[in-house]
Amino acid sequence: MLDIKEILKNELRRKKEEGSFVILNEENSLALLHSIFQEFIDSGKINIGTKKPGEVIFLEAPTGSGKDNIFLQLVKENPEKNYIELNMDMFRKYYYLFMPNKEEISDLDYVKLTNQFTYEIFIILQEVLLKYFPGTNIVISGSLRETDWNEKLMRIYKQNGYKVKLTTVTVSRKEGHYSIIKRYVEMVDRKRSNPNFKKGTARYTSFEYFDETYEKFIENFTYFMNLYYASPGKLIDTIEVYRRNNSLIDFKDDNLMYSTDTNKDKTPLEVINELRDINYILDEREIGYIFTLIGKNREYFEEQGTLKDLLFTLVYLISTNFLSEDKKRTI
Repeated sequence: MLDIKEILKNELRRKKEEGSFVILNEENSLALLHSIFQEFIDSGKINIGTKKPGEVIFLEAPTGSGKDNIFLQLVKENPEKNYIELNMDMFRKYYYLFMPNKEEISDLDYVKLTNQFTYEIFIILQEVLLKYFPGTNIVISGSLRETDWNEKLMRIYKQNGYKVKLTTVTVSRKEGHYSIIKRYVEMVDRKRSNPNFKKGTARYTSFEYFDETYEKFIENFTYFMNLYYASPGKLIDTIEVYRRNNSLIDFKDDNLMYSTDTNKDKTPLEVINELRDINYILDEREIGYIFTLIGKNREYFEEQGTLKDLLFTLVYLISTNFLSEDKKRTI
């Protein structure tokens, strides 16, 4: 039986010798990493002792696109795969536990200031899974802001016999902005009712940052699409394009819009651009709901420096609600 704690200890020592980690080390993070990995083991999803080819899905889309929902759908539709999810966001909740005396940071700075911490957790868990539990099926979620890092990971998995999928979920710019502010204001409203709520733990993505990642995504996706067409299967075996589900709990909706395994008449990029061009119409009740939550928590948003951006985004959403009626879908 593998000694997970000893494995993690050795990996942390190796990272220290390499100088590649600046936050985590054997003394300050072994217990945390062991606890997280034990959750993976207890889930029964880790491949132990059997030799079988694994599958890794790079679930890449701009923030606010609905990646979490697609992951749940993949799990529900493929229960035999026992997918393990790895993404940096899932480890942010440990930041203040790891650094209990750390000064509070604002919601605007939360992601930026916790990125290195979550990156190091992600890397060590990912490497241990691949090295000691080969064949474990993994979904790696991200926004595809970088090509080099993702390509390096893809090549590592491919060299280890994995089937590599590039999967994306596409929304319009408007729906992405709406999803971001809805998630944020609901998170704040929910967390503030908890007496143990710590300010600076509600992730906020600014209007400007979303637009930047939204545009960058097309450039980087095109890079990987071209790699696929240059030599199908050499790095990427399949590319899939989903559109966001209408419901977070009902997966009957057929939202797989494209797969290189079955669609030959278009490229995935063409399908993505078609989906991006759809005019999503916001229900007035949803706009009113967001306004209500902003008003209820206005003082908190002012303190965190997010109020101005929230209101700017709402104005954008309302003003774009009066576009042409063709290619319309209600959010």
